[in-house]
Amino acid sequence: MPEPEKPRHPATARDGPDPPKPAHRSPAAVVAAVAAASPPRPQPGPAPVTWSHSRLFGLNARMRRVRFVTQCAAALLVVGVAAFPAIQWHAAYAEGEPRWGIGAALIALALTAAWLVIASLIQRIHDFGRSAWWLVTLLVPVLNLLVVFALVAVPGQARSNPYGAPVRHNSVLMWLIFFIVVLLPIGLIPAAVIYVDIHFSR
Repeated sequence: MPEPEKPRHPATARDGPDPPKPAHRSPAAVVAAVAAASPPRPQPGPAPVTWSHSRLFGLNARMRRVRFVTQCAAALLVVGVAAFPAIQWHAAYAEGEPRWGIGAALIALALTAAWLVIASLIQRIHDFGRSAWWLVTLLVPVLNLLVVFALVAVPGQARSNPYGAPVRHNSVLMWLIFFIVVLLPIGLIPAAVIYVDIHFSR
């Protein structure tokens, strides 16, 4: 007699062929598939540019070349204009008629001009990321000429440094003051010398 067919377990009983096994995918392929399916992330834009501003008599700031030359020239111009009253005051003092009000005003004006130059030098040095101690180099012969040339001709750092962000570009008003205070006297001084030499050297 043929043997009776053994009943199959329900969990293992299947009708038809076995289903195909899933293909093996590498981790890199999985990551690529997920990245392709996910929406693109918005790319961050460039960071907003921050600017700083120079200060007329401040120390903890930075300064560009044009403003540095303009402020130093303005201070020298003020001293030159005040030289004539100072000579008159000295003559009156020698004659025993001192005018103390004029003397005090001239001293205050000289101190203001000196502080303006010192503040401009410190802020200009800060534009290179250096400390105010670099002012000592102005006391060394020959080296002081190189330092002054660098302060006038070499641009400062374009990035932020310990003394603040870069200074905003010079305005039209600053260029106008630069022309009046710096460029115009440079042209007038030789013209004045020639005029004096022609009319008074005879």
